[in-house]
Amino acid sequence: MQWMDDARTPTRLGEPRVTVLLLRWDGAVLSFWSPHEEFAREMSQVSISEHKISKEHEYSGTLGIALEQFRQTLPDKGRWQILVPLARNDGEWCGSALNAKGNRVIVHYDPQTGLVVNKS
Repeated sequence: MQWMDDARTPTRLGEPRVTVLLLRWDGAVLSFWSPHEEFAREMSQVSISEHKISKEHEYSGTLGIALEQFRQTLPDKGRWQILVPLARNDGEWCGSALNAKGNRVIVHYDPQTGLVVNKS
C-alpha cells in the first residue's frame, strides 16, 4: 500500500479543503490580492471546501499568459493552491474556478464579507 501525497491526506474530522490563492487582475498585470510586502502570498490565501472549488478555470489570451508567468514565480509553481485571478466587475471583484463536478463557478471576494462561490 502506498502513501498518499502529503498535501492530500484526508482525515475523518471534516470534508476535504483546498487553498485558493486570490490574485488581482488589472487587465495587464497579476498581483497577490494582499498588498502586504513581506507576506503577500500567505495573506492572499483562503481555505475552502473542495466541493465548492476543486480546479482552476483555464484562461486564454493575455490573462492566460499572465497567469502562467505568475505561476512560474511561485516557489512551488502553484502546485499546492488553486490560483483564482479576480477582476473588478461592476464594483465587485470576481473570477472563475471549477467545482468538484467540473462545472464553472463564479468566485466573488470582498475584504469585509469574504469569499462567496456561486454557480455560473
